[in-house]
Amino acid sequence: MPSLYAGLDPKFYTDEWKLCEGLGTEVCRSKLEAHRATFFTEAHTALLARNGVTHFRLPIPYWMVMSQAELDARGEPYAAGGWEHVIDAVKWAKKYGIVILLDLHCAPGAQNPWDNSGRANNMTWGTGDTIARTLVVIDRISQRIAALDADPTTAGVVVALELINEVWSFAVQGGLNTVKDYYLQGYDVARKHLPVDRYWIVIEQAFSGDWVGFMPAPKYQNVILDMHIYQCFDPYFFGMSYAQHLKQANENTKASINSQTLPVVLGEWSAAYTANPYTDPYPNTTDGRAFVKEFVAAQMTASESDPKGKGWFFWNFRTESSWAWDFNLGLAQQWVTPPNSRPGGVKKLVEVMYAPGSIHTTGSTGSTGSTGSTRSTGSTGTTEVEQNPMQ
Repeated sequence: MPSLYAGLDPKFYTDEWKLCEGLGTEVCRSKLEAHRATFFTEAHTALLARNGVTHFRLPIPYWMVMSQAELDARGEPYAAGGWEHVIDAVKWAKKYGIVILLDLHCAPGAQNPWDNSGRANNMTWGTGDTIARTLVVIDRISQRIAALDADPTTAGVVVALELINEVWSFAVQGGLNTVKDYYLQGYDVARKHLPVDRYWIVIEQAFSGDWVGFMPAPKYQNVILDMHIYQCFDPYFFGMSYAQHLKQANENTKASINSQTLPVVLGEWSAAYTANPYTDPYPNTTDGRAFVKEFVAAQMTASESDPKGKGWFFWNFRTESSWAWDFNLGLAQQWVTPPNSRPGGVKKLVEVMYAPGSIHTTGSTGSTGSTGSTRSTGSTGTTEVEQNPMQ
């Protein structure tokens, strides 16, 4: 979040790696703890539940399940820990009847070149022992999920694990095949602790639509493909009229989802549609505001389309500045129709995403859809609201 960087040199402090490197691990930890204590709270959980949100997606970084000694030995300046905030979120979710998908949002070596991987412009995931380390992280997270289910105060809440977020497959050594091989290994590691009849395994599209026939049953079961589709990062979208943006959502997004063989969740999207998605103001015309509401609804509907569409996640549940990425603001300004007030009710489920270790330099995450278009930056994770396929 921008407030985490207040008073700091923006040329140096570009991500969580730099924040902890520049301030020192303990000062960084103190700043992050202050952020975590206020950015997402029980009150936010209650508000979202009242509006029909039934799932949370919680992006977490790999250093959350590592010790400080392990990080220090590798020269990685992150402040280890923070799992207690996941436990808080799980307890709040249980209280309000919400279930959770945990998402590994930042992997060892940084899986893409943006700040949402933890370290911008220094992607090395796929080289050396980074994949092996990521599999260890998946094993640790899976064990912790199983432990949550063994505790009556947190049982029955975490229902899915996403193996990694947004690998920039074009730059990975071995390309998309490396990502696919990691998913096969990650599935086996997770399933040692997360039985198929109780948990979903989620794989993210890695900026590719080439997933037809991947991970077929019966060997692979209860697997979901997470697609991230935005209309604000590729110049292709910049000159579109309101009608063209709606057509893109109503036809192209729906077609992209239903071309897949796995069930699909629209795992990230937003109300942004302009070339300056974080800074352009909310429309001040009647037509513009009507479009935003229709645009949001169209993307929700497309993500729910049969036969493969299982729901959506909106990025983000709130921000400090960027209106088009703020679900709660959308509820207040009425360009988001509460999921429990949509025509016909909620088709499936709705989610929110919370990253206990998150920083957001821009106000929200960017992503692409199946077009493979370029993307913008985000952070090590933030909250996100989505409609999800967990039933």
